[in-house]
Amino acid sequence: MNGDGGYPELVWANRLHRCHFWNLRFIPSWGQAEYFARVALSGCRITRMFWAWLLKYSSFLITGVVSLIVGYILHKLTTRQAELVYYTSHAQWVTLPPIGDAQAVGPIGTFALFLWNPGKAPAKDVHVGHYLLPANNVFPDIPRETVALPGGGQAMKFPVIPPKTQVSISYLYFGVMTVEQIISYVGWEGGTAKRLPVILQRVWPKWYVTSMWVLFLAGVWVLLNGILSLIEFLWSVYYH
Repeated sequence: MNGDGGYPELVWANRLHRCHFWNLRFIPSWGQAEYFARVALSGCRITRMFWAWLLKYSSFLITGVVSLIVGYILHKLTTRQAELVYYTSHAQWVTLPPIGDAQAVGPIGTFALFLWNPGKAPAKDVHVGHYLLPANNVFPDIPRETVALPGGGQAMKFPVIPPKTQVSISYLYFGVMTVEQIISYVGWEGGTAKRLPVILQRVWPKWYVTSMWVLFLAGVWVLLNGILSLIEFLWSVYYH
């Protein structure tokens, strides 16, 4: 017996049961029961301390996260910066069949490279390097020049690409070659342009996209209400 009015092992077991961490249905020995009870009660106290701390300073944490998000959005909206990304289509080859006594022509390959400046400032000194420069067409027909590279090959140089502007370069060449065998690099005064992997994607109707946005916003609203309800419940259980 002890001061709590019962055997120590039973006291620890009762405390353990009140902690809601364990459900003791089989206890091999009183020593093991006391050991596991001490471990569980320690975890229970740590969990209560953690939730109490989190709930106490949750307003500061939420305010900090919201401030960071708002600051980032304001920075993107008010700062005029250029950005350059590019992507390519898949290379395709076609062999022209013989006509009359003429021989077959080909294979003839083609692909397109797209330069895109999604920023709010012009992208300057844009270079598209080539191991070899095949016949090509640039749209829109903006000013450019072709320069020889010291190590061989040629580069197509654009003095400037305006903001929110896309420039496409279509290539036509003989032989079977991949994009990487023709394009060596794409860069500008801000460094190396970022290549975007792209695939064909279905364009959904406007009503479908609008419906998806409505469902998404409704889900966000439900999630926020669930989080607030959970915080209120944890506050009442662990802090009060």
